[in-house]
Amino acid sequence: RAMEHQRPAAQMGAFLALLDLLAASRSAQPLSRVPQTLSISPHDQQRIDRVLSHIRGHYTQRIQLTDAAKLAHLTPAAFSRFFLRMMGRNYVAYLHDMRVAHAARMLLHTDEPITVIALASGFDTLSHFNRIFRRIKGCTPRAYRRRGERADDASQS
Repeated sequence: RAMEHQRPAAQMGAFLALLDLLAASRSAQPLSRVPQTLSISPHDQQRIDRVLSHIRGHYTQRIQLTDAAKLAHLTPAAFSRFFLRMMGRNYVAYLHDMRVAHAARMLLHTDEPITVIALASGFDTLSHFNRIFRRIKGCTPRAYRRRGERADDASQS
């Protein structure tokens, strides 16, 4: 969590220290003994790239699963399976992650009211935004902003 508030170079150093800590752990256990290889056809790669590009460009707007499925030329059910296989999580979770990351940046770098940030991040209601933000970040948007302010104060000292 401390890495969220560090400069990119410090983040890289902290990340490498974390990898070193994990590599030195005596209690580490492999999650699977079967090597995971994912072979992606060029057609599927183009399909997922088209969808991800659209999501990145429009995540602050309403993007229904059916709209994303049309971009991939799949039925909604087939698209859900395809997206999960390609991305390792479902479409809605991916979209929520994008929106919450955007909101988190706004919370730390602007003084906009939380309601404005929620709407600007693609959420329809403040209550839905608060619920999803808390699930992903582990705290409310207000607490997240306060923690960011405290981290800024500490780094300026």
